[in-house]
Formats: sequence, C-alpha cells, structure tokens
Amino acid sequence: MRRKAKLNHHSLEWTFMGAAIVLGTMACSFSLPDISNLPRLLVMGVALAVAILCHRRMEVPRSLGALAFGLFILFTAASTAWAVNKGEALYDTARWIMAASLFTTTYTLYRRHPARTIMMLSRAALLIIPFSFGAAVKQFEALGGDFSWDNRYSLISIFTHKGTFALMMLVVTLPIVMRLRLHIGRARLVYWVLLVAALAMVLFLSARTALLALVVLVVVWLLALIPLKPLATKHYPLATLILAVLLGTALIGGTRLFCHLPLGDTPGEAGGVLSSATILERHALWNTTLRLVDQYLLVGVGAGNWKVCYPEVSTADIFSVDVLDFTFVRPHNDYLRVLSETGYIGLALLLIALATPIVRTIGRTSRRSRTGRMTAITLAYTAAVLVAALIDFPFDRTELLVWSTITLALLAASTSARKLQLGVSRWLVAVLLAAVAVLSVIRLQSEKQYPTVISANHSRQWNTMEEAAHKAQSPLCNLTPLGTPFAYYEAIAQEQLGRQPLETFAKAVHDSPWHKQSLNDMARLVYTVNHDADSAEALFKKAIHVSPSFAHAYFNLAQLYLIESQPALARETLLSFDPDKKQQRINRLVWHYLSGENALYYQHKLVPSEEQMRDRLLTLCDRQ
Repeated sequence: MRRKAKLNHHSLEWTFMGAAIVLGTMACSFSLPDISNLPRLLVMGVALAVAILCHRRMEVPRSLGALAFGLFILFTAASTAWAVNKGEALYDTARWIMAASLFTTTYTLYRRHPARTIMMLSRAALLIIPFSFGAAVKQFEALGGDFSWDNRYSLISIFTHKGTFALMMLVVTLPIVMRLRLHIGRARLVYWVLLVAALAMVLFLSARTALLALVVLVVVWLLALIPLKPLATKHYPLATLILAVLLGTALIGGTRLFCHLPLGDTPGEAGGVLSSATILERHALWNTTLRLVDQYLLVGVGAGNWKVCYPEVSTADIFSVDVLDFTFVRPHNDYLRVLSETGYIGLALLLIALATPIVRTIGRTSRRSRTGRMTAITLAYTAAVLVAALIDFPFDRTELLVWSTITLALLAASTSARKLQLGVSRWLVAVLLAAVAVLSVIRLQSEKQYPTVISANHSRQWNTMEEAAHKAQSPLCNLTPLGTPFAYYEAIAQEQLGRQPLETFAKAVHDSPWHKQSLNDMARLVYTVNHDADSAEALFKKAIHVSPSFAHAYFNLAQLYLIESQPALARETLLSFDPDKKQQRINRLVWHYLSGENALYYQHKLVPSEEQMRDRLLTLCDRQ
C-alpha cells in the first residue's frame, strides 16, 4: 500500500493564491465582450492543477452523495453521444470534473487543516473583492458616472450582468466570515472592511437573486441553530433519498405551478407583481424548457444542448426571441437546465449529491460549539446558492461554480465523520488536464473568430466574414457562444459575394436544426436553385413553428404558393401571421427595455412595415 503523500503547505498556499490571481485578472479584463467566456478555461486548468499539487491520495466522504455525483459526471459525459453541440457537451463535462477535483481538494484541506484552509481562501477573497470593486468603478466611469438601473444591470466587472456579479460577491464573503469567526490571523479590520464592501456592492446593485439569497442565508443560519437530535449514521442514505425527492418535487413542482400563473402584458394588468420584466422572461423560458423536458424525460437532449434544442418546442412564449432575435443560452434555472439536458436521471443524481451534506448537518449545529456555529454558516451559504440556482445560473458560470463547490466542500468536511482513502492516479489527472487543454485551445481558437465575424457583418466586409466564420468551425465547436451556427454567417457572406451557398446553409441547419434564419434561407435557396417546392415548404413551416412571429418565413412561404398558383394557401398563410399580437409583444418589450432605441424601432417601424407587406401580398392573392 502506498504511503500517503504529505501536504506541502507552501505549494497549496501558492496554488490558491495563483487561482486568486487568475480570478483577480479576470476582474480587470475590460476588452472582452463576455468576461466569463474565455478566462474561465484558465480557471478550469488551475482548479484541476490544485489536485495534483496537493497530494495523490485524497479523502472524500463515503456516502450515497459521493457515489451519485460521480455517476452524474459519468452520465453527463455519456450524454455527449446524443448531443448536437458536442463541443459544449464536452466543455460542460470538463466543468463538472473541475468541480469534483476542487471539491475533493477543499474537503481534504479543511478536514486536516481548517484554519489554514480558511486563511488561504480568505486571502483569495482579499484579492477578488478589491479587484472587483476597482473594475466596477472603472466601468461606471466608462459609462459616464451614470448610476441608472440600466447601467447597473449592464455592469461588467467579473461577470456580464449585475445578478451574477452580486451573487459572486455574496458567496466570496464566506471565507471572510469564517475567518472572523475563527479569530485567526491579524488585520481583522481589513477583513471587516472587505466584508462590508462586498455586502455593500450586493445591496447597491439591487440584484433580486442575490438579495433573495441573502435573505435565505440569514433565515437558514437562524434555523440551523435550533437544537435537533443528530441522525444515526445508518439513517443517512434513506434520509438523503427522502430529501432529494422532496427537493426535486419542490423545485420542479413549484416551477410548473409558476408557469400556470396568469401574467399581465404591462404593469398594472392582471398578474400584479408577476408583470415585472424579469418574471415575464423566466415565465416564458421555463414554459418552453418544460415542453422540451416532457419530450425527453429520462435522458434529456444532451449536455450543453439546451440553447440548440429549445426552439424545437417553439419559442412562441419567448417574446425577446420573436421580436428582437435575442438568443437565450440558458433557461435561467440551473435545475431546469440539468433536467432538460440530462433528464430526470441526471437531475436525481445531482440532487442526491447536494442533499448528502445537508442531511449530515441535521443535529450537528450548536450555539455553544464553535464547530456547530461554523457548520451553520456553511449550511446557510450553501442554501443561499441552491435557492439562487432556482431563478438564476450560478452553476453555469465557472467562477461561481468554483466558489459554490468550495462552499459545498466546506459544509461536507465540517459534518462528515466517515472517510474513504481515494487513490488519484497521476496519469488520470494528467489525461484530464491534457483533455481540458486541448478542448480549451479548440474553443478559444473558435471563439476568437466570433468578434471578427460580428464586426465584419456590421461593416459588410464579406470576405473577412467568410474567412473568420470558416476558421471558427471545428468538429467540437461549430456554434457561436449564442448558439448561432458559424456556417450561417459563412453562407450569408458567400451569398453577398455572388455565390449560391446552398450546401453551406445545409451545414448550418445540420449544426443547429432549429435555427430559424438558417431554415428560412435554406428554404429560399432550395426553391430558387433546386426548384424543390415540397422541401422548401417544409423548411418554411419549420421556421414558422420555431418562431410564430417570424414574418420573413410567412412572406416567403406565401410567395412560394403564389408562384405555384395556389393563392388560397398563400392567403391562409398570410392571415395566420398576426401583426397585432406581435405588436402586443413589442409593447411589452418597450417597457422591458425602458423604451430603448431598438424596441422603439420595432414598435414604430418594423411591425407597421411588416403589416404593409402582408397587405400587399394579400392584394396579390386577390388578383390571382
């Protein structure tokens, strides 16, 4: 039997500090359109490297939850086989592997050296909070010092909007609070200032998700201190299963109940508080996601595949997609995303893993015991993150997943009495690191072309756009960060350059089968080039199914019927397009975006012009 490798405190400290520096660097990156997209790959590498720098043999709790989480990672990896977007699927698997490595490392460190672990984590927070604050201030200066709601929402410091940023600030305060409770180290005043600054940022940003998480944190902390009799060890598995079932029932049942509530189109109509823009958005996203879930109950649509497959069940409820072509990349509910991508099997495994440390805390918190008070603190922070995941996406942001994993590991380590020596092969870690490195290079090379594609599209530089879109495509990364096929942009450029890119549009449809613009443009070329009316008709109808207010598909289909001497079908198609209903969605959106220029353009110019086009085509139908 191999001897257990000793911990090297200096290596560990420098590793955690290195991770903190990476996170701090991210906070100061202003040139990236989405701060969390590219540097998160570096975070994954650093987090995995922690495992090999610490020691080769690690302690993890021998529990149903540990087994369930391992099976969840394997199941997520297996779901790559039926995923359309395999690059995103592999990337998601790598993120969960990173989380498992970081959980194991943090668990081991805290079990053996709680004070030292908290000191290292609090030093990481010592870097993150000031960097984030400085980045936020610089961003506000770039916005002209305007502290309006819009500017706060668009704040780019660590993350792309205030909700994720505020939740990150809340979670990062955990090691600071624990350090203050442990009475270790010097410079206590510095940590009090950091704690106050982080909470002030949370309150100033007024992010409802983070504020709800803060309320949950306080309530759970108070409830955790109520004296209870500890569970016997033999009751842990059954209690874990019961809690997982209760959590799943509450999460999915509550979501379905919410989706049946009536909502008003504008403030003051039926629905009251449920007329807020954020609630309207989630109501639409969750309705669509649940329809997807009901089609793929057990195994889901594949890891990383939500943004590719959710249009399959029609985006009729998602007004932002119908009107502004804004593409959602997540359902704003991490449990629904796991459920839709890995089915009830994947969600069950994840909930069992999350329920395990919570069950182990029952009866182990006490006002009199320092350990009990620390356990209550970690339980409260864990509950806050789990509740936030119901209406936001902390698990989808790698940086937040890092700190959420640390929080969960601290909770598990503070309550676990049974340990298992788990051998971690150097070769296994090396293979995982190599896989993440290869995937990172492929993804970075692809995403590096995305800004070029977009800028070339706006400036109508078609050669540049075609070249960048072609370079961006690979077997593992064929979609933009927002889910649009790179082949779609390549095909647009080719058509503008005087070619007939039918094969390229076909590739775009293959890469993203429910992308409405690709379907519409491919149908148009199928008819004009191949004169295949039946195939073009099917593609146009598919585009209309995806987005029932997508006017171009209606008009193109009606023109096809007119050319084919079927005016009755053309008239029926045009009458099925309802500009009044689309205008109602626009009116809602104008309020949503505070009468922004885009919303006003759609309200006063686009919809009226589409209505005029429909009327002209109806006149042609009457003449035939």
